[in-house]
Amino acid sequence: MQADATAQPCWRLIVTLPMTQSMTNLWLIVNSASGSYDAAIPDRLSAVAQAAGANLSHTITIPDDDLPTRTMLEQAGVDMVMIHTGDGTINTVARSLEGWAGSVLVLPGGTMNLLARTLHGDDAEADAIVARALGPDARHQPVTVVESNDSDADIWGLVGLFAGPTTAWGDVRETMRRREIGAMIDHVRSAISDTFNGDQVCIAGDDASYPAIYVEPANGKLRLMGYAADGAGDLFKHGFAWMGGDFRNGPHDMLGEVEDVIIDCAADTIGLLVDGERGHARAPLHLRAIQTPVNFVATAPITD
Repeated sequence: MQADATAQPCWRLIVTLPMTQSMTNLWLIVNSASGSYDAAIPDRLSAVAQAAGANLSHTITIPDDDLPTRTMLEQAGVDMVMIHTGDGTINTVARSLEGWAGSVLVLPGGTMNLLARTLHGDDAEADAIVARALGPDARHQPVTVVESNDSDADIWGLVGLFAGPTTAWGDVRETMRRREIGAMIDHVRSAISDTFNGDQVCIAGDDASYPAIYVEPANGKLRLMGYAADGAGDLFKHGFAWMGGDFRNGPHDMLGEVEDVIIDCAADTIGLLVDGERGHARAPLHLRAIQTPVNFVATAPITD
């Protein structure tokens, strides 16, 4: 049979479509009881996430909802948890997510936001942080934690730890936050008395003692600062530091950086303020620097 000269060749068109990358799955934790709570924040952050090619699929509102567990996040395929609460809640969440492959994004949503400042800079707003966190320059890394060597002491601080009688001022802060004026006046009197008359703390082997020693985890070590209160002037300066949002700015001596330290006291117990939460521990108190078991997102420029 003779081929039809008019027949056209048959071409098969093969189109290779680009592989689509799954969207980053985000969860958000907010605290409706916080003084800085903004009911519009989930919608705002959702819009920022969408613009960056991510999806905010779920919002947890405490104290009404339970905090997420590692199992919950893995079953939901969550890549990043954004936390718009205070440092104490961030501490609780981070401790519960050991071994999770995702990352924690800390947003300024509390009273002092010290960890958010460390990770993202002093003046960064939540919207800008989320946009940067979903960009190519964000870093996903563990951060340093201050932990006690003593198994009986439940100490795990992401921001830092105050030890000594001056930690009584933590009670003043709590009553201020709850606007309990009568209780605040009583706590102020007690805090002043404890600051000047309580058993001071010291670094083991060092003669210098202080009403408070601050232990700040940073870059794999513990940065030590001794806070003095030699008179009303120092007490006034400490008050301004607290009202200014960063109690670390009060009058202090730099005591060096170490990987572990022992804080001692003549009393049997030492008052503590760990990530803003009040507590006590037996003296002497053994502390060390460790790394978090989960990654945090950092967006602040790296400085030398």
